[in-house]
Amino acid sequence: MVDEQTGRVVDPEHKSRGYELSQAKYVANEDEELDALRLDSTHTSEIDDFVPVEEIDERYLDKPYYIVPNGKAGVDAFVVIRDAMKRKDKVAARVVLANREHVIALKPLGKGLLGTTLRYPYELRDEDDYFNDIPSPVYPRTWSNLLLISWTKRPRNSIRTNSRTNMRLR
Repeated sequence: MVDEQTGRVVDPEHKSRGYELSQAKYVANEDEELDALRLDSTHTSEIDDFVPVEEIDERYLDKPYYIVPNGKAGVDAFVVIRDAMKRKDKVAARVVLANREHVIALKPLGKGLLGTTLRYPYELRDEDDYFNDIPSPVYPRTWSNLLLISWTKRPRNSIRTNSRTNMRLR
């Protein structure tokens, strides 16, 4: 850690953890207090609810993990849950990973499950901040029909385009 004002490295004995109440006012936290707040990792999953796959907006998908049963004792329950989700086309769960609670979507994948951590709504940016400045020009409907026809006549492995659209990532 580096001191913002001096630019020098802070000695370990001068470091602490705390919460800022207001500008330059902090409440220090002791290691024992932080340990008491930690979640226990049980290597088990608590399934809160099952929801249809289409209810999960793809913008919330974060990191994928392969989920497998842990030992022979959990195989039967694992297979029953996996197969039920597959039949009903449902996903969902809440899991503790690495001493931290995450919202995770569990989805059948082959003989196992695909667990994808989900972002919280506050982590997403508002799409209007990016898309509002895009104009909505009026053009004849035949233009879009011609474009779709030209795309459908392309070879499937063709990725070239004749469009000279300038795009950028934000």
